[in-house]
Amino acid sequence: MDSMKKVVVFGSAAAAAGSELYLQAERLGSLLQQQGFALVTGGYGGVMEAVLSATGDSPAIGVTVANAARTANPYVKDVIEETTYLNRLAKLAELGDAYVVLSGGTGTLLEFAMVWALRERGHLAAKPIICVGEQWREAVETMSFYSSQMLNAVECLQFVDSVESAAAALRKAFDRE
Repeated sequence: MDSMKKVVVFGSAAAAAGSELYLQAERLGSLLQQQGFALVTGGYGGVMEAVLSATGDSPAIGVTVANAARTANPYVKDVIEETTYLNRLAKLAELGDAYVVLSGGTGTLLEFAMVWALRERGHLAAKPIICVGEQWREAVETMSFYSSQMLNAVECLQFVDSVESAAAALRKAFDRE
């Protein structure tokens, strides 16, 4: 597993099984597993569960918080327990060779902003950050409207409209290595 590229997927914990977002996350997990990536999530429900449900025999890593009220979803094969939520976020950033951001709420926004800021400041090297859907494009465009500084920071993001496009972008990014 150490030689496999790890893709961290961020997204809503509230995505219900069978919902459009859940199905989209399952499709992403399946595509990335077929391409030989190890998948890493926050380890709980919603998008995190859906992505890992499609991993088959591939690595499925969940980064959770010890003593949290929630338990890891049943598709997590390797649990990494961190002591705090902030340590969990740092571990997710550390583990990723790339990041895919699906639709989500404030937790997903925090995860996205963290890896974006770390990448923009050179702490994540040239690791791809792929944002799926209009939510992230619109959020970044709004922030850029109010801050010209943001325009330069946008260069390290890639926006796509589908999980198929996200998988293709990752394949292309790692084929160059």
